[in-house]
Amino acid sequence: MSTLWIILATLDPVGGEIISNMIRMMTSAAICVGIYCWTLPVRAADDPDFSRLLQEKCAKYEDEIAATSKRLPHSQVGEKADRPALARQLREMAVIDQQVRDRWIALQGDPAALAEMQRADAANLAKLRHILHQNGFPTRAMIGSSGVQDAWLLVQHANDDKLQESVLAQLKPRFRTREISAQDYALLTDRVLRHQGKPQIYGSQFNDSFELEPTRDMAHLDDRRRAMGLPSMAAYKCMLKAFYRK
Repeated sequence: MSTLWIILATLDPVGGEIISNMIRMMTSAAICVGIYCWTLPVRAADDPDFSRLLQEKCAKYEDEIAATSKRLPHSQVGEKADRPALARQLREMAVIDQQVRDRWIALQGDPAALAEMQRADAANLAKLRHILHQNGFPTRAMIGSSGVQDAWLLVQHANDDKLQESVLAQLKPRFRTREISAQDYALLTDRVLRHQGKPQIYGSQFNDSFELEPTRDMAHLDDRRRAMGLPSMAAYKCMLKAFYRK
C-alpha cells in the first residue's frame, strides 16, 4: 500500500452524471498518502470499481466538492505557452510518474513495481533539478496551466526536502496572485512542514496506516481547508477509502 499523500488524484470523468460532473471539475485535485500522489484525470476511467465505489459512497459530497473545485485553475481553450517544449517534457515526466504508481497499486505493492517506481522517480528528479536550476519553478506563461500542474506533481514526489522548500518559497507570491492554486500551495506547505518535523496546517498528510499525521488546531481544520478550496476531511477520507477499497 502506498504512502498516499491524500490530495485527490486527477481522475477522468466516470460513469454516472453526479460523479462525472464532480470529477470533471476536479482536474487539479489529487489523492496522496505519504509521498505518493495520483492526479485525478485517469483513475476513474481506468478503474470501474473505483468509479462504482465513488458513486456509492461519496455522492453526498458532490455539491461540496463542486463548490470547492471552482477555485481550481483550469486550462483555457487555446491557452498558449512560451516554452511548449518544456511543457511537453514535464507532461511526459508526469505521465511516467502516474503510470508507475498505477502499476505499483495494481500489483499490490509488488517489490519489482516499487523498484520500477523508484527508478522512475530518480530519473524524474534529476531532470526536475535541471529544469528548476535553469528556470526556477516555471510560470504559467512559460508552460500553461497544465504544465504548472505537472511541475507541481513532480515536486510533490521529489525525494529532496530542500528542493521542495525552495519551490514553496517561489510559489508563495504566485499563490497570492492566483498563479498557483490555493490547494496546491496548501498541500506543498503541509509536505514541507512535516519534513521539518512540524504539525501540518491543512490535514493533507496521512501515514501508511491512513492515520492523519500531526496537525495543528484540529477544531478549526475544516475552516482552514475550506479557505484554501479543499474539501472537508469527511469528503476527503470518503474518496480515499473508495480509492483504496476501505
